[in-house]
Amino acid sequence: METLLLQDWLTIQNGTGTPTISQGAPGYLDVSEYQDLVFYLDAQQIANPTILEYQTAPSAEESAFLTMLSIQPANGVTSLHRADAILGSYAPVPPAKYARWVCFGTSYMCTFRIWVAGYRLP
Repeated sequence: METLLLQDWLTIQNGTGTPTISQGAPGYLDVSEYQDLVFYLDAQQIANPTILEYQTAPSAEESAFLTMLSIQPANGVTSLHRADAILGSYAPVPPAKYARWVCFGTSYMCTFRIWVAGYRLP
């Protein structure tokens, strides 16, 4: 199993602007050589309902991304540490070439980092 950094510590905030913030293309993680993924999320300063999604796509085009997993911490949570497995053989949306995160909600703030561990394809 290998560990890859999807996102180093980052604070995102949305007031009244765009409700969706997506990871930029330079930060997409190439997971094409991995069959099973485990996403490790460390989050602090979670304000208001925030939804975080792990998405995947066969190409780096915005319209190609599909959600593998959606997380919505309970309102009032100030710290969150969790691991979520996405097994290629059993997931409704298995990992493709790229993985990224997307955060959305109304008037939210969150500080987080995400590590990904994966098994290489034989």
